[in-house]
Amino acid sequence: MSKQILEVKNIKKYFALPKSSPFAKPKYVKAVNGVSFYINKGETFGLVGESGCGKSTIAYLVGGLLSPDSGEILLNGVNLDNSNKQVQQNVQIVFQDPYSSLNPRKKIGWILGEPLRVHKKGNKQQIKKRVIEMLLEAGFNESDYGRYPHELSGGQRQRVGIMCALMLNPQLVIADEPVSALDVSIQASLLNFMESLQQQYGLTYLFISHDLNVVQHFSDRVGVMYLGKIVEIATANQIYNNPIHPYTKALLSAIPTVFEENNKRIMLKGDVPNPANVPQGCSFHTRCKQCMDKCCRGDSPEFIEVEKGHHVACHLIVK
Repeated sequence: MSKQILEVKNIKKYFALPKSSPFAKPKYVKAVNGVSFYINKGETFGLVGESGCGKSTIAYLVGGLLSPDSGEILLNGVNLDNSNKQVQQNVQIVFQDPYSSLNPRKKIGWILGEPLRVHKKGNKQQIKKRVIEMLLEAGFNESDYGRYPHELSGGQRQRVGIMCALMLNPQLVIADEPVSALDVSIQASLLNFMESLQQQYGLTYLFISHDLNVVQHFSDRVGVMYLGKIVEIATANQIYNNPIHPYTKALLSAIPTVFEENNKRIMLKGDVPNPANVPQGCSFHTRCKQCMDKCCRGDSPEFIEVEKGHHVACHLIVK
């Protein structure tokens, strides 16, 4: 049985909106609204959904950049929100934009060595040796130690960002849209690079993306998010070969295929509701063609296991 390295239990994160007047009732954006999932050691868990569904907020919560309003985030059974730096350094983030995530005024060698200096992991010579080792492993030359970020391509910058996340030998790496800002021509090579690092270091990934094609080929299990909640979790094969939730089916129908005549696009009605005014009941009911008035608009659906490892939150599923 695989060991769970991360367990997220019913976390919520709301952001207060500015008041229109001092007497106005406070309103909140429900960015993450009761999300639970786990990640096994050595696997890649993909989190997919449209922009604004709460994926990146989850990345910041798990990465310790935000604290949940309620719920728990456990790494090897230890609550990250109350843990010390030794535990927290076991979780590192690779950010989306390689052009803004690296300090433009610092050289690559300095950037890669910063995590080691902050956590006092060796003297100056030891840190430089470690940085050069990581540069070589990422396909750079030793001379690149003294280059600035603006001298590198987007793919090279993202490799620096990935190696920076690995400097402290983390157990969990959160990759927040790591290839979305890159040309399609170099996305595959970067994903292959991340996969080789996973095999070499035994890494566990929380991989966040809006690109279902990328998630399909890179993830072991997948969670589908909509409006602050996860609506379906399954293995990648289950999600892509047997999607159950209407929203998952709609997302998958948008993926281009070779046989376009066999790919019937499912068009959703309306727009995504305002996260500050989430619909009562199933949050997807305002766009679902299969909506049943009595239950879908009333109660929130339970998360039901329809087959081993395949969970769905939908009133259309009968226990």
